[in-house]
Amino acid sequence: MAQNSAAADGGYILFFTPESGVVPHFTAQAVMAKVLKERGHRVLMVRCQSVFTRCPVMDMYLLPHSDVEANKKQVCTQCQHVAKTFIDSYGLDFVSLPDLLTPDITARVKHAVDNAPMDFREFVFEGISFGKMCMMAVVHATKTSEFDNVNPEIREAWKQYIITAITSYLLVGKLCQQLPIKSIVHHEDYNLLVAARLAGQALNIPTVTMSIGQHMGGDRRRYQFFHIPAWGQAFLTLQMWAQFRELSIAPSQIKDAIDDVLLRFGAPNAHVYSPQKTFIQGDFRDEMKIPKNKKLLVLYTSSLDELIASSSQQEAINLPRIRMPQTFKNQIEWIQAVIDFVKKETQALSELRQRE
Repeated sequence: MAQNSAAADGGYILFFTPESGVVPHFTAQAVMAKVLKERGHRVLMVRCQSVFTRCPVMDMYLLPHSDVEANKKQVCTQCQHVAKTFIDSYGLDFVSLPDLLTPDITARVKHAVDNAPMDFREFVFEGISFGKMCMMAVVHATKTSEFDNVNPEIREAWKQYIITAITSYLLVGKLCQQLPIKSIVHHEDYNLLVAARLAGQALNIPTVTMSIGQHMGGDRRRYQFFHIPAWGQAFLTLQMWAQFRELSIAPSQIKDAIDDVLLRFGAPNAHVYSPQKTFIQGDFRDEMKIPKNKKLLVLYTSSLDELIASSSQQEAINLPRIRMPQTFKNQIEWIQAVIDFVKKETQALSELRQRE
């Protein structure tokens, strides 16, 4: 564990990296930590060593939420190997989270969750809406979009994310009180990472979200840094559009945009949700058995799960958000309204033709 020798130069930059098994994320953080160290900063990495009930690595490998302890051993072993390899190779200082996990912290987490309301959306710990914040992880992992009456399996998954987030919050808070931490860096905005951010925020420690360029399905050549979680930064960027929309862009930037579009046609990675573009000869109506003598109306919906995920985090930690009046409560209501409208207009047209 690192010592208080960092106090002389203002403290450590803490790279909160418990998800080292997501190797591209950990690689980016290790490289950045090494660069900062070579420029004279003191950096400190985090080693998880199986502390958390649920983490992004377990989600990456699609581990079931049932009997999680029996399933996670191999994943945790691989994760620890990645962390040790990089940290040793780059000569970085680190802190082991098990050294901070006291019986008192474990008891506080258990007491909080055991006394949680039936609706986890109402669960609050130390003034933070952890239940609502962790909805994002539940949505991404289970594709759940209805939270009024979740089944026991979804509730158990939700509970694991909440336990992880509270544990992260308490561990980072304790670490920041024991060592002079001057800033915190984490990669992406998973619930246990945002919880670390909130712990630093409570102690007035600035925190940075590290990410990658979003074009090309994720461009790992280019790092992005935000002072707030990315969902909040996205809305701030939208608000700034009016200031920049009249500016010209360079030909090279146009090429980047076209490269991005072409890549999405090929659907080569997990960040492109649509299937690969095909160029089948013939009429698609034949394949889908759609009558050709009738007009076709196609409704394009947006991703409901991503909308719920982003909204839940924004509301939980009060991120910037553009709130625009909506004509319909949700997409289902919109689709039903379109269907009803078409039925009504079709019937009116039929009656008109009969009178003629």
